[in-house]
Amino acid sequence: MVLYSNLEGKASAVFTPDVHGDEPWTPVSLLWTAPPDSRTALVCVARNQSDSSDNEIAGLAWVDDVALVPFAAGRSIR
Repeated sequence: MVLYSNLEGKASAVFTPDVHGDEPWTPVSLLWTAPPDSRTALVCVARNQSDSSDNEIAGLAWVDDVALVPFAAGRSIR
């Protein structure tokens, strides 16, 4: 997944790690800082090009929930 915002040419993006093969439900979280005064963010689900020589990609991905939660500066991360 990609979280992205762009305000007056000040872009900010962050990517979650790639997941390959069959995986159980896995919560994914990350820190992201939006450009100052931005009011929108774009969350994209994308799959990077395959590393294999035949470049074949197959399968399904499920995204159960997405939440943007304010994070106070100086607060510790679990």
